[in-house]
Formats: sequence, C-alpha cells, structure tokens
Amino acid sequence: MEGYYGRANTTGERWKLGVPLGKRMNAFWHSFEGLFKRLGCLLYPPHCAACQQEAPLGTHLCMACQKEAQSLSLLPQEIGEASSPTNSVGTLLHGTTCGGRARDGPPTSRLFVCLQCSRPFDGAAPLPGRCPDCQSRNPAFTSAVAAKRTSGVVRELIHCFKYEGGWYLAPTLAGWMEKAWKDPRLADPPPGALIPVPLHRWKEFRRGYNQSLLLARALAPRCRIPVVEALERVRDTGTQTRLHRSERMRNLRGAFRIRPRVESRIRGIHVVLVDDVLTTGATLDACASVLKRAGAESVRALAVARG
Repeated sequence: MEGYYGRANTTGERWKLGVPLGKRMNAFWHSFEGLFKRLGCLLYPPHCAACQQEAPLGTHLCMACQKEAQSLSLLPQEIGEASSPTNSVGTLLHGTTCGGRARDGPPTSRLFVCLQCSRPFDGAAPLPGRCPDCQSRNPAFTSAVAAKRTSGVVRELIHCFKYEGGWYLAPTLAGWMEKAWKDPRLADPPPGALIPVPLHRWKEFRRGYNQSLLLARALAPRCRIPVVEALERVRDTGTQTRLHRSERMRNLRGAFRIRPRVESRIRGIHVVLVDDVLTTGATLDACASVLKRAGAESVRALAVARG
C-alpha cells in the first residue's frame, strides 16, 4: 500500500485516486504549525532583538534597525564597473547617517570593498580589484561575499545569535544572506552545495548548536541548493577574536578535514562556504584549502557580516 489511502487493484497497481498518507500528514502539520505561530505572536508579540521594540510578524528586527544595517554585497551592474581599470575596487552606495541610524533618501557616499574578501574601505583601495592582504597571501577561496558590515545592530544580532542562545535569529540573518546571494560573484558559475564552517564537537556541545549550520539550513530552501556537511573540525582552536591574521592562520593549520565518505559529493563541483562572520578570512581560507585538495572545482564563501 506504501502509505496510500485506498486499495490495490487486481493487477497490483496503486490507486491513482487518493493522497499519500505522508503528504496528508505534512499538510496537516504545516497548517498546525502556522496556527501555533500566529497564536504565539498574539500572546507574545515579536520584538526586535536589537532595540527591544515591536517587530513585524515573522521577524526579530524592527524596520528602523533593518535600515541601520549596512549592506556590502554588490549589485549585478556594479561588478563590471568595479573591475574596470578606472575603478580600484568594488563600490557600494549607502545613505547618510544621523546618530548611528541610516536615514532614508538617495545615496550620498561611496563605500569600496575588495572583490575577493569584501573588506570594506571608506576611501579608495590602493590596488586594483583586490586589497593588499589578498594580493599578498592569495586566499584559496575565489571570493567571499558578506551581506552586511559588522557594526551597530548587525554586531548586536550576531553576538546574540552566537553567544546568547539566539538560534531563532537564523531565518532573519539568512534573509540578509538571501539578498546577498544575488551578488554576481556567487552567481557564476552556479554553485552545487552549501558547506557550513564546522565547530569542534565540544564547542558545539557547549553552545548547543553550530551557528553556521543553522544559517546554511535556513538559506538552502531559499536558494534551492543542498547543504553538505563536508568538513569537520578535528582540533579545538579556541576563540580567535583577539588574534591577528598571521596568528589565526598558524592556529588553524591542520584544524579541518573532510568527513569520511563525503569527498565524492564535492568532487568536481562549485561549493559555497557558509559562516556567520568574516573577519580576516583565515578560517575560510583554511576550509577552502581542504575542500580544493578534496577535489572541489572552486570554493566561494558567504557570510552574514564582514568585520
């Protein structure tokens, strides 16, 4: 019967009438889940995780804080202009600010970003296309795109997401990443897998979740790309927030490896690493090196924010 309502006919074929039991149960559960969420929002109205003000239904960020978050991803028409000989690096337009909050209105200033690591500059970068760090160390990833700049509201949300049990913020942050997915640096060639940056098992146990995995799972259905947990962290490198780039690179040597029996799933395809914050790029560089040695055709990266 294989879960169908109805009977088999004399030839052993399934009834063409009726709906599979599994589909009926899924439809019932989704309806119940939606009703439960609406009821929860009536009893406990959603609030902004940054300023504690009331937030729109289905999100944890008010409109004022949404406007404050500064984008770093490029628009399709900007990539050609950014890579031209007359323009040093990628450019982004953003609004004027007042008291730390972005005002509505036409763009008035220009922000430059490195085309490879998305490092932001408040003025023109000294080298064409890539920043001095990328020119000198030549990272293993082709490009790393960040949805937002790590400051103000963005910094508060990510801190809550990582260190204060704010796992529920994953869909909100993945919404930012979905918009950054339109960046042409990620679009061509089309990626075949999202690979979350792993935590060491003990760190994940203490935190209760891997924030990068939550982001990848929230992003996957929006981009229609599967999540492949291809990497594992075999050495606990400790916190790297206070280390310089060279110290981070030394600390990450030998920290990652390919999971058993996963190599065949990434060999010959273009993959995108998913992480919460891109600071120096050392972690993404280490992960990309392992993936390329395992046979990945190319490695790009997408993060919520860039420091």
